[in-house]
Amino acid sequence: MSYYPVVEVKEVKGRPKQGLLGNFFGPPGFETITDTSTIDIDKDIGTVWCGSSPFGSAYAELEVTYTSGWETIPDKVKVACGLIIGQLVANPNSNVKSKKDFDYSIEYFGNSMITPEIADLLSEFEHRSFR
Repeated sequence: MSYYPVVEVKEVKGRPKQGLLGNFFGPPGFETITDTSTIDIDKDIGTVWCGSSPFGSAYAELEVTYTSGWETIPDKVKVACGLIIGQLVANPNSNVKSKKDFDYSIEYFGNSMITPEIADLLSEFEHRSFR
């Protein structure tokens, strides 16, 4: 799952690699997975492990409906957001290298407003993808 920590899993659907008759009539559709004992979700890092479909075929795709996020926003994240907003208020065009008004093209010095101080505050909240 792309966003974590996972708060609650609302629904899980899976598409088996093949149906009861293989893929003779085309690939099978998504089916709701009601037996949650075949699903293992690590809510802290958003990974999913799933068993086989009722007919013994492994799932080729999963569709998970869930909510994610912090119950309360950590203080370090609040401070980092405040610092970024402070930079924008003090100088809204600090990252603009050149600007042409008649054709609306803007060229930037860099692609980030994250200073080393802000990066240090957010270092423990880095996104670690398993893709």
